[in-house]
Amino acid sequence: MKKRPWTVKEKQTLKDNYGVLPLKDLLPLLPGRTQNSIYKQVSYLRQRGWTFGQAQI
Repeated sequence: MKKRPWTVKEKQTLKDNYGVLPLKDLLPLLPGRTQNSIYKQVSYLRQRGWTFGQAQI
């Protein structure tokens, strides 16, 4: 599978749903992304201070 940069929309989908939905339900929301690519992106973003799956206040 060819690598391509993550879009803002994909990152927002991760932020809103990672940790809330099971990974099997998250995969259809991110077509073309593998489980491993999702794990790597989440790790990358966490190192930069992102948090995931928290309710918006």
